[in-house]
Amino acid sequence: MIETEEKTKRVFTDKKDFPLSLIKEMFDDGDIIPQPDYQRDYVMDNKTASRLIESVLLNIPIPTVYLCEEIDGRFSIIDGQQRMTSFVRYLKNDFALKGLEELPEINGKKFNELDKSLQRTLKSCTLNSIILTKESQELKYEIFARLNQGSIRLKPQELRNCIYRGTFNNMLEDIAKSNKHLCELFLEKNKRKNYQEYILRFFALRNFTNYSSSMKKTMNNYMIKHQNADNNEIKELKTLFNGTIDIIKQVFGSTAFCAYDRQKSQFMNKFSGSVYDSIAIACSMFNHHDLMTHADEIRKQVNDMKMNNPTYQDYTYAATGSKNRVIGRIMMIYNLIKNIIGNENNHPRTYSKSTKEELWHNGYICPYCKQEILSIEDAEVDHIIPYSKGGQTIMENAQLLHRHCNREKNNADFESTDINEIELINKDENI
Repeated sequence: MIETEEKTKRVFTDKKDFPLSLIKEMFDDGDIIPQPDYQRDYVMDNKTASRLIESVLLNIPIPTVYLCEEIDGRFSIIDGQQRMTSFVRYLKNDFALKGLEELPEINGKKFNELDKSLQRTLKSCTLNSIILTKESQELKYEIFARLNQGSIRLKPQELRNCIYRGTFNNMLEDIAKSNKHLCELFLEKNKRKNYQEYILRFFALRNFTNYSSSMKKTMNNYMIKHQNADNNEIKELKTLFNGTIDIIKQVFGSTAFCAYDRQKSQFMNKFSGSVYDSIAIACSMFNHHDLMTHADEIRKQVNDMKMNNPTYQDYTYAATGSKNRVIGRIMMIYNLIKNIIGNENNHPRTYSKSTKEELWHNGYICPYCKQEILSIEDAEVDHIIPYSKGGQTIMENAQLLHRHCNREKNNADFESTDINEIELINKDENI
């Protein structure tokens, strides 16, 4: 049984042994869904898959797989996707065996090249399966999470993809697939949901002054709070990220998120998460027209900072998840851009009523007290980057706080802190 907040739910299961030949037929006929939307992609390489085939031929027991009986009678894979897909790939002659130590004589052979006796042995081998029946179908996500919690086989974003399912996660998936600039700026293919994690990191760190020295916890908490965000919030967030990435591509080019190698005295052709958040979050606080108007100077000075500023290099090189380094590197880029752009646009001090209405949605969490704002009448618009520190009165720099919180909020502890003193913040904390 599984305890939930609503009630105790009973898990109904069945047991069945499937021959590998039948599993292949079920894959081909669509009776088994190998990659439900909560599953990660197939990542097992051919050498590892070959060792799995060898294990079966040596009669070494294979771990039980977990399936879920869907409403339409098909089976989705809860746990065991990598194993089952590897067996099917080999039976379909998709790869030749390699790296076998106990059966080296069959290295280099595809399934149709094996002796008939070995083919029969492989096809008749069975996988022990536990099937979650239709009566417990709604618990498949919970079971998947429990089977994989703490497992080294899943990366953090792959696990978040299952545990924090909802509109926000759907948005991450959509942006990762549709934003044409990500491959060029992230300098790698989207493997094991790394794009989705970078996108989440952008949103989770935008309120960076409240960061508390744990990148993983900060991202998890953000997904929990925004898991079922409404359509208006999703639209705003998607527009914010895509717009920021687009202007960064135009201002900085494809090397925007590359760090500088101090030992080799050259820019690395590799994505840096710490450089990424410092530039992406800082740029998201400015008007796109202002950034484009000063693009050459911004690009020149940011690259100079990467190459020659030891403080920025330290903030983006080691212990990059510590509080002072996260705040420090973002503020350094922010202040650099602010000094270039200046105050030529003379932004007003206060936000309009329409901004408040555009920001508001049911379930909005006050960033100051971390409690829900129950009514728009209880909210006031606040600058994320304080106006006194050069924060602009634009939508990208706006957030809602309770009236009480906005008036109680004391910025002295951060506003009076010079960028060179940021590293002294929380000096007594174990960060």
